[in-house]
Amino acid sequence: MPPIAILDACVLHSASVRDLLLRLAAAIRARADIIVTFNLSDFPRGELSRFGVEARHPDVFVKGLLDAHPDAVCTTVREQAASLRNPPVATS
Repeated sequence: MPPIAILDACVLHSASVRDLLLRLAAAIRARADIIVTFNLSDFPRGELSRFGVEARHPDVFVKGLLDAHPDAVCTTVREQAASLRNPPVATS
């Protein structure tokens, strides 16, 4: 089902289902491989695989990033922490 068909289907569903369909449509449109979500049960693997998308828990996603690019992830986290202003956060 192309993104426009998913968007058309949104009007037929409740707000919670509509939200899920919109997130799926956005992922398809962006050609995303992964939807990062705490609500894995909302995105069944079989349904997502039809669109070439999979759902991952945030912990699994971040661990995968750390395993693949540890230096880049650590640098990014340090930079993000250093940019915090209120409250100030120590980065060392």
